[in-house]
Amino acid sequence: MSRTTSPLLRILGKLAEPFRRARLCDAVQAIEGDVGSYYVSAAVIVKNEARYIREWIEFHRIMGVEHFFIYDNGSTDNLRELLEPYIQNKLITYHFCPGTRLQFPVYNDAAVRYAHNTRWLAFIDADEFIVVHGQKITEFLKDFEDCSAVGVNWIMFDSDGKEKMPQSGFVISNYFRTLKDIDHPRNLHIKTIVDPRQVKFISNPHYIKLKGGRYVDENGQEIRSAFTQKNSTKQIQINHYYSKSVEEYMEKIARGCADGTAARQLDQEDYDYTIEGARHYDSGIGDIALKLKEIIPETYNGK
Repeated sequence: MSRTTSPLLRILGKLAEPFRRARLCDAVQAIEGDVGSYYVSAAVIVKNEARYIREWIEFHRIMGVEHFFIYDNGSTDNLRELLEPYIQNKLITYHFCPGTRLQFPVYNDAAVRYAHNTRWLAFIDADEFIVVHGQKITEFLKDFEDCSAVGVNWIMFDSDGKEKMPQSGFVISNYFRTLKDIDHPRNLHIKTIVDPRQVKFISNPHYIKLKGGRYVDENGQEIRSAFTQKNSTKQIQINHYYSKSVEEYMEKIARGCADGTAARQLDQEDYDYTIEGARHYDSGIGDIALKLKEIIPETYNGK
């Protein structure tokens, strides 16, 4: 027998929504950095990502991201020190939010708090790099002004056979091995770039509940879940360096999930795609790696 919601319960749910969102925002206390007005920004929750964060920020600046809302989930490395110049230059709005199970609270916080500071807000992780082919992300998004959200498919990368963390080079120039099947389920996941004014609630890091409007892929086709039927990455993709080296993968497993839903499970297929069929894949971002070398001349991502 199907279950329906009474009109009274629907009305009460709508009335309770602002209070639920406000309560989630209370999870975030500290804020540093001026907030301006931007066309496209990114929101991320991080913990002990100092070794990678400058590459991630500078890569996305090259791609056209104008501002970053960074939620520090209680880092104990030198993350805050590395972010200080960006905060002073108003490129980053920094929050310190220690605790557990905070991914969804801070995502909702960013959507509510900065709804009128940015036209587009990308919700991604520090191991995810938005790659736009042949143009800036600002130019790409101009074609979606009549939409509320754009879902972007992953391209997943494994350890590339590396047992230890490389001592030189960048993440984007150290890992090229991906799945042979472009339509493998791992590559059908999306992450979302959204108009924050249209966000109703976020309880899934991939697929966002909207107040209204169109939710589409790069081709303008409707998206109705966190997965697409086919991988479509001709114009834009997210390079997801999930495992990096085996050593770094083990560190990730030990940290657990940011959303607190479950402990991460060790799985060799996460870092060795030769089990299912792998191939060398060039994203065409070698020129960005060269630019990063000029911007971050240190041997490895801020070390």
